[in-house]
Amino acid sequence: MKKPIITGLILLAALALWHWGNRILEQTLDSELPKLLSRELGIAVTLAPTRTWIPTLTVRTPQLVMGDPDNPALVATRVSVSLDWSDLLHGEIRLRRASGATLMVKPSLWPANDDPWPTDYRFLDPYLPDYLALTSARYVGTDGAEFSFAHPQWRRQEAAARLDWQDTATGKPVDITVTLASLDDLLRLAELRLQVAANPAGEDGAAVKLALDLQPGKPAGYSLRAQVDAAGMTARVLTGNTRPWALPDQSSTDIKLLDVAKARALVAAYQVDSAGEDASGDATKALATRLPRLSLPEHRGHVAIGELHWRDEVGTDTALDFVTGPHGISVPTLTSRGPEGALAGELDVTSSDSGWELGLTAAIKAVAADKSLAAPYLDASWFWREGNANLTGKGDTWDSLLNSLQGDVKLAGSHHGATQTPVTLTARLDNRPGELTLDTLEVTLGEGRITGSVSLSGDDRKRLTGNIRAQQLDLDFLLPPADPAAPPGMELPTYLEVLPGVDLDATLDIVSLSVSGFDIRQTNISFKRTPHQANLSAHARDAEDGRLDLELAARIFPDQPSEVSLRTELADFDVAKLFQESSIIFGGRASGSISFTSRAKGIEQVFAAMTGKAELYLAQAPGVDAGDANPAGDKLRLAGEAALVLADHRITGLRISDLVVDSVLQNITGTASIVEGRSPWLEAELTSDRLDLAALLKQTPGAETDAPSSFSLDTLAQMGDSQISLNAKSVLMAGLPLSAVSIRLRSAPNNIRIEQLDFSLGEGHLASSGEISLQDKTASFALDARVQDIRLDKILTDAPAAAGAPLSGTISLGSSGNSVAGLLANLSGDIELTTGPVSGGSATTAPARIALTAKQTGNGMHAQIRQFLWEGTDLAGSAQYYATTPPLLELDISGGSLSLLPWEAGSAEPGDGDDAGKQETDSVAAITARTARTARTGIDLIGDVVMAPLRLISGPREAKPGDKLFSTRPLPVDWMHKYEMRLKGKLDSLTSREGTASDLAFSAELAQGRLQAQASGSLNEGSASGRITVDTLVQPASLTLNGTFHNLRGNVDKGGFTRSGYFDITSRGQSQAALAANASGLVYLELGAGPLDYSNMMLLTADVATGVFQTLIPGVEKKQPQLDCAVTLGLFKDGIGATPYGYAARTDMANLVGNIKLDLKKELIHLNFSSSSRQGLGLSVGNVFSNTVEVEGPITDPKIIPDTTGLLWRSWAAVMTGGLSVLGESVLKRALASENPCESVRKHIRKDFCGKPEAAGTAAMVCPPA
Repeated sequence: MKKPIITGLILLAALALWHWGNRILEQTLDSELPKLLSRELGIAVTLAPTRTWIPTLTVRTPQLVMGDPDNPALVATRVSVSLDWSDLLHGEIRLRRASGATLMVKPSLWPANDDPWPTDYRFLDPYLPDYLALTSARYVGTDGAEFSFAHPQWRRQEAAARLDWQDTATGKPVDITVTLASLDDLLRLAELRLQVAANPAGEDGAAVKLALDLQPGKPAGYSLRAQVDAAGMTARVLTGNTRPWALPDQSSTDIKLLDVAKARALVAAYQVDSAGEDASGDATKALATRLPRLSLPEHRGHVAIGELHWRDEVGTDTALDFVTGPHGISVPTLTSRGPEGALAGELDVTSSDSGWELGLTAAIKAVAADKSLAAPYLDASWFWREGNANLTGKGDTWDSLLNSLQGDVKLAGSHHGATQTPVTLTARLDNRPGELTLDTLEVTLGEGRITGSVSLSGDDRKRLTGNIRAQQLDLDFLLPPADPAAPPGMELPTYLEVLPGVDLDATLDIVSLSVSGFDIRQTNISFKRTPHQANLSAHARDAEDGRLDLELAARIFPDQPSEVSLRTELADFDVAKLFQESSIIFGGRASGSISFTSRAKGIEQVFAAMTGKAELYLAQAPGVDAGDANPAGDKLRLAGEAALVLADHRITGLRISDLVVDSVLQNITGTASIVEGRSPWLEAELTSDRLDLAALLKQTPGAETDAPSSFSLDTLAQMGDSQISLNAKSVLMAGLPLSAVSIRLRSAPNNIRIEQLDFSLGEGHLASSGEISLQDKTASFALDARVQDIRLDKILTDAPAAAGAPLSGTISLGSSGNSVAGLLANLSGDIELTTGPVSGGSATTAPARIALTAKQTGNGMHAQIRQFLWEGTDLAGSAQYYATTPPLLELDISGGSLSLLPWEAGSAEPGDGDDAGKQETDSVAAITARTARTARTGIDLIGDVVMAPLRLISGPREAKPGDKLFSTRPLPVDWMHKYEMRLKGKLDSLTSREGTASDLAFSAELAQGRLQAQASGSLNEGSASGRITVDTLVQPASLTLNGTFHNLRGNVDKGGFTRSGYFDITSRGQSQAALAANASGLVYLELGAGPLDYSNMMLLTADVATGVFQTLIPGVEKKQPQLDCAVTLGLFKDGIGATPYGYAARTDMANLVGNIKLDLKKELIHLNFSSSSRQGLGLSVGNVFSNTVEVEGPITDPKIIPDTTGLLWRSWAAVMTGGLSVLGESVLKRALASENPCESVRKHIRKDFCGKPEAAGTAAMVCPPA
C-alpha cells in the first residue's frame, strides 16, 4: 500500500516541477536574457515574452529587436532557439537549431566600436546553430536599398557549412547555394573557400558557378582568386589589396572565350521579361533622366579575352586596361585583332556634379594575313581592314549627352559570304543644339551605295527623322543561314513600337534591289508615327514593271484598342519569286488585292485579331496584266478569307477559309492553312467540279517555255510536312476525261506518300496508293493500283473506238535511283489485266489480257510480255530499255498473231488542216500516238503510191470526188531523233485489210534518225518480201522501198486471180504529197487467171470503171468476165509515171491493151485502152468488136472522154512521161490482135527494157537471167 502512495507522490512532484520549472525559467529569461544579450553584443536587445520547453531546451519569442525599436538594426519574428542537454551537462551553451518567420538586418545602425577588429572570431562558433531556417530575410543597405532572400537555410556539415536561399531582386526567382569548405578557417580568418551556384527558375542552361579562394596576405591584406563558369564560358579573376578589410584595388581577369550572344542570353535569364509596362515606357522621360555620379573606388584592372564572338564575327587577343576612381572611369588601352585588321583605342568618362564628359578614339590598321591564325575566323563574315573613330560629348542627362555628340566614323573592309563584297562606311555626327544628328551617312556594298541622314530632335517630345537613299543593292550576302534551333515562325513586327514616346518620320528610297534572287527595280518605303496614328507605306516595282503597293494605317487611342488596316495591291507582280515558292497556286504573276483589318491593344493582339480577304488573278505568262477588267479564260482567280496564326509571340502561319480557285476551266474550293512548327506544316482540303490539269499547270513558272520540270531529288529532300486532299467531280488529264477523282497526299522531308489516288474513266475505275522516299541520296518509288473495267481505247489516243473488252486487274510499280531520270529509267513492276467474254446486247466482246513483268537492269529496264491479247491480237515477247542518250528500246516478238483491222476500221485519214494548232507533248500517250500515226502514214503511202498500178485492176477503197489522194500534212518524224529502236521477231499471222500474212519474219532498226526495216513471209496464199529505209538526217527526208511478191490472191482485189510483181521506189519529202511528187523507180505487175470485179478498180470510181468496161467489152454487164492474164511495167521519175511498154490483159471475151499515165504532183491520170474480141471463140459477126476508151482528169474523180477513135498516144506521150520512151501504136495494135497480148508486152519489156541501165538489179521475174 505504501509503494503506490510513494510512486504517486513522486509523479505529482515531477509534474509540479515540470510546470512550475517552465514558468520560473520563462520569467528568468524575460528578466535577464535581454540584459545579457545587450551586454555581450553591445547593442540594446528587446525580447517579447518568451515561452520555454525544458525537455528540448527550446525558447520561443514572437519578436526579437536589436537597437532602437523605432529604427532597429535587426528585427526577427517568431524566433525559436534550441539547446542540447548534453552540451549543458558538459558546461557548454551551443545553439543547435534556430528558426524564424522574418529577419531584417540593417548593419549601418550597428553601434561603432573604436576597438581594433578581432583577429579570431571562433568565439561566435557556439552561437552559429547547426540548422537555421527562415521564411524570408531582408538586408537594408546604408542608402536604404533592400535585398530580399526567400527561404534562407543554413546547415553545418561537419567542418563545412552551406547556405541556400532564393533571390528575387530582379523579379525572377533565382536559387542560390553557397558552400563553405571550412567554417573554422573562416572564423580564424585563415582562408575563405566558397562554392557558389546560381540557377534561375525555369531556365535550363543558365546556371552560374563561382569558385572563390581568399587568402590572407603577408604581412597584411589579402589575395582573392575566383573562377566563374556559365554558358560554356569561363572567367578567372585574380585580385586583392595590401590593406586588410579594404575593397580590391587591382585585378587581372582572363577569359578564353566570350560569346556576346550567350552572355546576353545569360543576363536575360536572370531578368524578368520586358513585356511589362516598363517596355512601353516613355523614351522622352528616360532620356531626361540625370546621369548618375560615377564616384567609384580606386581600382586598376586588366582584362584579357582570347576570343570575342558576336554573332559570326570574331575578335582575338582582346585586351583592355581600366581605371576607376572618384571622377569616373577610363580605358586607356583597348586592343583587339580581326581577320584583316587590328583595333586600338581608348575611352574616358569623366563624372562630376555637372554631368559626364565622354571621349572615344579608335583606329583599325591592316595587318598581314597569317594562315596559322585563321582558324578562329572561319565563320566570320565582316573583315574590317582599316578605319578610325573619334567621338566627344558632354551633358548632365542622357538627352543632353547624346545631343552633344560629335565626331567621325570611317570603316573599310569586306563581307565574306558566297562572294567577297567590298564594304566602306563613313558617318559624321554634328552637335546641333537640341539635336542628335547623323548628318552624313555613306555606305558602299560592292556596286551598291547607301546615303542619307538621321536626326533626333525635340524637347517635350522627341522626334526621330531619317531619310535614306540607296541604289544597286544586292543583299543576298547579308541573309543569315537558317537556324534549325530557331523557334517556328517569324517575330512580330515589334519595330512598329520601337522607341515608345518618340515620334517617327522615316523614308527609304531604293533603286535596283536584289534579295534572294528577287530583283526589284524601285522601292519606296515611308513610316510615320505620332501619339495618335501610324502609317506605313511601301511601293515596289519589279524588273518587268510589276507593281506592289502596301498601305498600313493605325489609329491609336489612349487606353483603348487601336484600329489597324493593312491593304496590298498587286499589278502583274511576280508572286512566286516574292514568296520564293513555285507551286500550282502561286505560280506566276498576279494582280489583285489582299486586305486585313484588326482592332486590338498591343502588337501581338493586333496581329492575332487580323482577318482579311484576298482576290488575286494569276496570269499564264510574264508581261500579261492579269488585272484586266475582263480577265481572260486562262487567268486563274484566287479568293478567300484569311487570318494569321500566332504562337509564343511569333507569327507562325496563315489560315485560309472559303478558298476559291476559279477560271473558265477550273473551279477549286476548300480550306488551307500553313502553320510552321505544326505537323503537317501545310494542310489543304480542296474540292472541284471541273479541273483541267494541263491548263492549270500552265500557271506554273516555265510552263510557257520548254523548261524542264523543277522537281528533283533536292526538291524531295527539302519537301515540307504537308497534307493535301482533292476531291473532283471532273478532271481532264492528258486528254483523258476522269471523274470521281480522289487524291490524298502526305509529304515530309525525304518522303511523299500517295495515300489515295482514285478515279473513274468511263465505266471503269482505278484505285491506287504509293510512296516516294529518299534515303542516303537514293530515292525509291512504289505504287500499287487496282483496275476495274478500264478500256484501252479510253487511254490510247490512237486506239480504235470499236467496243473493246474492259480490263480489270492489278498494276504494281517500283523503282530506285539517285535522280528523277534514274527513277524513270529503273522503273520495274508487274501488270496483270484481263477479262473474259463479256456480253453486251446481242454482241459478245472478245476476251483480252495484258500480262507483263518489268524489272530494272544495269542501265535501263527489261519487260517480259507474257501475253498481249486484245481485239484479235495475241502476242508474247520482251522489251529492253536502255537509259542512253538518246534512249534505246529493243523489242523481240517471240510469236503470236497481230491484227491491224481494229485500227484500220477506226482510222480516217485526216485532211490537210487536221490537227492544226494542236500542241504536241512528250507524254507517253502522245509519243504512242505519233509513232502509230507515222507507221500508219507509211502503210498508206505504200498503198497509195507503190501499189497504185496493182490497184488499177481493183482496189479496196476509193477517195471521194474532189479529195486529194496524198496529204500535205507534215509527217510526224521528229520523234525519230529522240529515240532509237531495234525490233526483231516473228508472227504466226498478221491480219490487215490489205491482206493476211503468215510465218512472218521481220526486223527493224532506228538509229540517229534513220529507220531500216525488212520483212518476209506468206501473204494471201502467196509469198512476199520487202525492205523500207527512211532517212531523216537529210532534208528533205528520203524514202527507199523495194520488194517482190508471188502468187498473191485474196483481199487486195476481192477476186480469185493471183498476182506477182516487183517494186523499187525512191523519193524525198516531208509529207505524203511531197513523197509522191518526188517518186522515182519502177513497178512490175503480172496477174493470173480468175474472175474480174471491175467495179472496185482503184483510181477509178465505180461509175467510171463500169462505163469503161461496158465500152471495151459489150455485154460485160450480163456476165462477169474471167481474167486470163495481165502484165505491165510502170516507170516513175520525179512524180511522173507511165507504162512505156503498154498494159496488156486477156479475158475470156477480149484482148485489152493500152497505156496509163500518172502525174502524182498534180494528181492527174490519163488512161487509154483498146479492146478486140478474141478470135476462135465462135462469135458471130454481129458480136465481133473493137473498141477504144480514154479516161483523164484528177485521180480521185476522172472522166471518160467521149468519141475516142483509137490509140493516139504520140501527141502527148512525151509531155506526160517527162521524156520516157514508149512503144509505138503499131506495136500495141499487133499485140492487141495477137493470141496472147500478155506475152507480146512481156516480150517487148524483156527485149527493150532489160538491157537498159535502169533495169540493173531488178527481180528475175522482170528480167530473167540469160
